[in-house]
Amino acid sequence: MLVSPTPGSSGTAEFVYQELHGAALGDYTLITAILWRGLTSYYYLVMGAVLLPQWIRRVLIARKKDADKHPEAAEQLELGSNKALEEV
Repeated sequence: MLVSPTPGSSGTAEFVYQELHGAALGDYTLITAILWRGLTSYYYLVMGAVLLPQWIRRVLIARKKDADKHPEAAEQLELGSNKALEEV
């Protein structure tokens, strides 16, 4: 099977891993498969869940500071504002 029907190849990758490395790893095959999946896939999900809210907060605070410094530009950028179109 060239393409796994499951998202992220979950289950299929573990099965193939067991078939390829089962003889060498023995009883530790499942543990190493779980560790490998955690290090290569879930680590990035956890880091994203930690870093994304901080990044969004920083971007929103920067936009608010820019809007406070330049209120006329903020008004033109608001949705539904036609001032920018009227000047053209």
